[in-house]
Amino acid sequence: MSKPRWPRKHAKHYKIPLFPGDLYAFYEREHFDAALLAMNVEKTDPNEHFGGLAMALEEGDFGNRIYLVGIFDWYPSVCCHEAVHACQYICEHVGASDNETEAYLAQAIFDHLYDHLPELPKESTDEAKGV
Repeated sequence: MSKPRWPRKHAKHYKIPLFPGDLYAFYEREHFDAALLAMNVEKTDPNEHFGGLAMALEEGDFGNRIYLVGIFDWYPSVCCHEAVHACQYICEHVGASDNETEAYLAQAIFDHLYDHLPELPKESTDEAKGV
């Protein structure tokens, strides 16, 4: 059996400023799971619902840090939530613990995630407004 392929065209790459590692954002759960399988990590349980998901993984002989972020519901609030989780993983890895570093990093990650966020279908925005 061949090794699963990295879903390159669906991954939105972000080189993390000032810290080692790469962040890849996915906006469909199937693409997020394909990335996990390509890295020999078990995919998420299809019976569990996640609005989003963030993970920190090590890759290769040199222990390169890879951060995967999935935004599956496409809501800005989920985008913000997962940006904070990614920021927490990065800060934990490098030993950064000051609030200002965390705030600027979370902002930078959120900006990247939000810039690629697909537009919500009208039905979803009406539902969120209670219409």
